Amino acid sequence: MKLDKAVLEKLYRKYNKRQYVHPDPLEFLYRYRAVRDREIVALIASSMAFGRVLQILKSLSFVFGKMGDSPYRFVMMSSKFHLRKAFRGFRHRFVGDKELICFLTAIRNVLKKYGSLNNCFLADATADNNIFHFLDS
Repeated sequence: MKLDKAVLEKLYRKYNKRQYVHPDPLEFLYRYRAVRDREIVALIASSMAFGRVLQILKSLSFVFGKMGDSPYRFVMMSSKFHLRKAFRGFRHRFVGDKELICFLTAIRNVLKKYGSLNNCFLADATADNNIFHFLDS
C-alpha cells in the first residue's frame, strides 16, 4: 500500500482525537488551553517519556500537579528555593530533583530571552520557517 499524502491525511483525521491519546504522555496537554502552558507541558512530557508508561504518567502527574493551572506562570514565577521545595525528592528513573530544577530553570531562561519556546526554535530557522536543517547539526 502506497502511503501518499491523501492516505496520511485520512489517517490523521481519523485518529487525531483525544480518545486515542492515552497512555501517551502528551495527554497532559489537554489540561491546558493557553499555548504558552501547552508548549512547556509538551517539552517536559516528551523529555520524560522514557521507561514504563505507568511510571512516566505518575512522574508527569506529580510534576504538573506541582505546577498548578499554569505551568508558564509556575516556571516564570518560581524561585530556586520554591523549585527545590516543590520537587525535593523527585525521581524519574535517572532524573532527580536537581536535574528537573535545572531543566525548569533553563526553560525559564529561554522564555525570558525568546518569549516562547516556539520563538526559540524559530530563531535559527530558515526564511521559510523550515527547522529541518537542525537535524543535520
